[in-house]
Amino acid sequence: MYRPCSQVRWVYRTVTPECQKQIDLAYRHFKEGKRFLSLDVERTEDGHFHEIGITIVQGARLESFNYRKKKVDRGPRFVFGKTIVAEFYIIHSLILMHAKKADFYVGHSFWHDQNHLKAEGIDLPEKFYCDTSTWGKALRGYMPSLYALTQEYGVGSSQMHCGGNDSRYTAEVFLKMIDEHHTHT
Repeated sequence: MYRPCSQVRWVYRTVTPECQKQIDLAYRHFKEGKRFLSLDVERTEDGHFHEIGITIVQGARLESFNYRKKKVDRGPRFVFGKTIVAEFYIIHSLILMHAKKADFYVGHSFWHDQNHLKAEGIDLPEKFYCDTSTWGKALRGYMPSLYALTQEYGVGSSQMHCGGNDSRYTAEVFLKMIDEHHTHT
């Protein structure tokens, strides 16, 4: 069950001007119909890539994908569609195809996922990005987990740690954050 943003209660801190500027810019981009790509990379304990989730948001439409490397056995089930299992070079191409079409990126600890993709040889095109963990820290005083943000905003959290699910939850948290905290009218 989703809660309207007006029912969300933050422990308010003074939001830095830079954070507010990013929230307002993201809100404007969203209202202009720009396309954003939310992503989440899942890795093994030793840091090897094995799954990536991508959610594309444009207007009210959210479309989620879950790409898993062949020969990888994972537990959490993708609840927003079917997992696509493929060789790494195919996943690499699909990620770049989605990234090239996006106007900006969204992630939870985005820089962390971006660094893991770079280590695998995937360089995303440089674009503006929004990070829900950084915004959460600016708004709460500490860096919340994605799960904590889903609970705060009333976003689903079933089968977390599946890339496709987490990218979707990050996108939904992002939409609620910009809706509640933007200063544009």
